[in-house]
Amino acid sequence: MMPGMIHPLIWSINVPLINSVWLKILEELVGKLPIKPEDLAKSFFYRSYFNMGTMGKIFATFGFPSEGLEMMMGIVPKQEGRSIYRPTLRTLKHIPRLIKFIFDKWNFHRRIKTILPSVLTRLKEFSANPELDNSAETLLFEVERLKAVVSDIVYLNIVTPLLVSMFVRLLEQQLKTNNIDIVDIDLLVNLSEIDQYNPNVAIGKLKVLYDDLTPEEKATISPSNLPVGEFSSQFNQFILDFGHYSDNSNNFMAVPWRENPERVIDLIKNYEVKTETQEK
Repeated sequence: MMPGMIHPLIWSINVPLINSVWLKILEELVGKLPIKPEDLAKSFFYRSYFNMGTMGKIFATFGFPSEGLEMMMGIVPKQEGRSIYRPTLRTLKHIPRLIKFIFDKWNFHRRIKTILPSVLTRLKEFSANPELDNSAETLLFEVERLKAVVSDIVYLNIVTPLLVSMFVRLLEQQLKTNNIDIVDIDLLVNLSEIDQYNPNVAIGKLKVLYDDLTPEEKATISPSNLPVGEFSSQFNQFILDFGHYSDNSNNFMAVPWRENPERVIDLIKNYEVKTETQEK
C-alpha cells in the first residue's frame, strides 16, 4: 500500500487517515470495534507494516479464511479444494449488516456518481497557496475541512480497487469455465474515456505537438516562453489537470508539477511515443 521509506511527517498524516477509513469500512461490517486506527499499522525503520491479523480475525467472524482480504485482492491464491466461505454461528448476528454492506457495495458505482462530483466541488474551495498571514486557528480549521474531504476520497480509493479486484476474480472464474484465460483479454479496450485521468496520455499528446515545433521553438521553450498555439493551450490544461502530481505520489513533500513546470517540459521532451507495433 505504501512502498519505500516513509518520512515521519508523511506517516503522521497518511497512515492515520488511511487506517481510519479502513476502520470505518470494517465497522460497516461488524459494528463498533475496540481498536484504533493506529492499531492497524506500525512503523519500523521508516517502513509500514500492516496488522493483517486484526483484519483476519474480522474476516474469520464471517466464516472467511483469515487471509480472505488478500484472496479478494488476488494477492494470495485460493487453495485448491478449500472453500473460501464457511459461515459459523457467530456469523448469524452479523448477517443484517453483511446484507446491507453487500447491497451497498454491489451498487457502489451509483454512489461514486453521486459522491465524486461533490468531492471535486469541495476540493475547489481550497487554495493551493493559502494566505500566509492567516491565523493559526484559521489554518487549523482549513486543515480539518480538507481532512474531511480527503477522507471521502480515501474511502473511494480503497473501496473501488477492492471491488474491481473482486469483480475481476468473479469474471476470471466465469471465463475459466469456458477455457478462456483472462490474461488473453484486454479489459480496457474501447475505454478511451479513462484517458482523461492518465497523465501519460496527456504527455504523449504534448510530445506529438512538441515534435511539430520548429528547431528555434524547441531550443527556447520554457514554462515562461511557450510557443503560441495548441502546445501552449494543451500545456496549461495539463498543469490544471495534473499539476498536483509529482515524481513521488507517495510523498506529499515532493514538489508538485504545478510548482515545477520545468519538470513537465523535461517529461515531454523525453517521452517516447509508442507505435501500434510496440504496443502489441
